[in-house]
Amino acid sequence: DKTLRTYNSNGFRIWRIECDGEFKTIMDCVEDEMDIRLNYTNAQDHVPAAERNNRTIKESFRTGLHQTPFKAIPRVMIEDLAIARTDMLNWFPARHGASKYYSPMTIVTGKTLNYEKDCKYDFGADVQAHTQGNPTNTMNERTIDCIYLRPNQNDQGGHILLNLNSGKRITCGRVTE
Repeated sequence: DKTLRTYNSNGFRIWRIECDGEFKTIMDCVEDEMDIRLNYTNAQDHVPAAERNNRTIKESFRTGLHQTPFKAIPRVMIEDLAIARTDMLNWFPARHGASKYYSPMTIVTGKTLNYEKDCKYDFGADVQAHTQGNPTNTMNERTIDCIYLRPNQNDQGGHILLNLNSGKRITCGRVTE
């Protein structure tokens, strides 16, 4: 649903989806509600492009996981690592993709990569999240200890972090490694 909304809001029309037959019960409502033709594979068959894409995502995820300094990481970090790695695959043009010069993200959304903002911090980096826009002369904390998860893909920029005190995901506009 999220993917279809992204494409539709940027002027693309999805008219056909190739998918595995095991997802038929889930996808029937998509076919009815969104006027999309679904082509289900036969039993024991797969969609080769999707299988290759899944393998690429798994390899990227494993690479990201092994680059972290941690022996074990919580579920919230696993989820954000998966999102970060799939987002990164769309940041750069694919070798045999639709364009030599434009990334899938640029083609679909019109947004370009801001290397300084989007690639400044690595997943798992120790950062301080700044809690106050304009610091005042009070005893309230001005930063929070966090682990960097990924850039926030909104118009303002910012970052998605794991708060080490609460163990919860937070967003912040400014961080320091």
